[in-house]
Amino acid sequence: MIFSTNADLGFEASKNDPKGFKPFASHREILDYIQKYAKANDLEKYIRFNTSVQKVVKKAGKWQVTVDQIDREKGEERWYTEEFDAVFVASGRGSIPYVPEVEGLKGFASRNPDVILHAKAFRNTDDFKGKKVLVVGSGISALDISQYLIAAADRTIMSFDSADTVVPHQVYQWTHDILSDNSIPFDRYPKIKRYLDDDGVEFVDGKIERGFDKIILATGYHLYQPFLDFPGNKPVTTNTRPNGPLKRLQNLYLYSFTVGDPTLAYTSISNNPYFFPLGESIATMVSGVWSGHSKLPAVEVQQEWADKNLPDRKEQEALFKEDHFLQVVGEMFKLAPEGRTSVTDRIKKGENEETKEVMKELFYKFSKGELREEA
Repeated sequence: MIFSTNADLGFEASKNDPKGFKPFASHREILDYIQKYAKANDLEKYIRFNTSVQKVVKKAGKWQVTVDQIDREKGEERWYTEEFDAVFVASGRGSIPYVPEVEGLKGFASRNPDVILHAKAFRNTDDFKGKKVLVVGSGISALDISQYLIAAADRTIMSFDSADTVVPHQVYQWTHDILSDNSIPFDRYPKIKRYLDDDGVEFVDGKIERGFDKIILATGYHLYQPFLDFPGNKPVTTNTRPNGPLKRLQNLYLYSFTVGDPTLAYTSISNNPYFFPLGESIATMVSGVWSGHSKLPAVEVQQEWADKNLPDRKEQEALFKEDHFLQVVGEMFKLAPEGRTSVTDRIKKGENEETKEVMKELFYKFSKGELREEA
């Protein structure tokens, strides 16, 4: 599979472009780049492998971090707690799948344990060749998976999150164009009403389909860190989907610092097409503040920014706009250590729009079987 963010905006892993994915990189290229970067900069000594964070809580002005460490060679497990001055949460937003509550889903899944899976578990099309597949959702994950399935599966059906087959709200025009293109050989169905006792699936327009070999829930993820015990910054749903996934943190300044407690910062919690540049910008900003080189504005100013930029879906999508992204990164680099060069120097105006067109072209090539996904 390929990473649906322009890799040229962050690194040169896709420079050789062996499979025609440029400007994107495969997941193997990204992993290879990260591993080589860590070794080249002697970063592995700071990493504790085979260690999972179980709890993070603040007590008496210090962060208590409890972890579970496994020594696979010795077959030993050790739990311990350490104290830190600050915590940087970089666990991402795609770790805990969101599964919507739909009538009959639990019973269907218990009777057919090998049929239903979340998009997070999708790796390649090996188990889908010649099968009847239902993809639930119409966002980036659904499209990303469907582009491979259309060429491999016998029949691909996509269930939109709407009362009919009108394309739901899309952040990108290219995704709207694809979902609206009836020449692409996948069926468009509305929202699922319920899963039936005879293992059929009923949709809100009354249609019933049976005999699905696989059902992929491309229904998103919770923005949630179960290890973090911090009441002042709990994730919430969007106002437009009160029963949907936990997707927002309302109490952040510049998408990172917790308002009122700058010792807790986040990265990669906002959906955006500038994944690598934004991550670098946030890390640079946080290092500037935590090193004492720069200071955050007054809490009132931070809260005003958060109230303006984080209240709901429309504002969250602002990062998808080039002008807003550049403005935010400019604010971040005002807090950076001296001598650091802003990532904006690497972003060519209009490059993100060009990237979207390439994504559209790749979708057609994958869905026609002209390109193969990387295992």
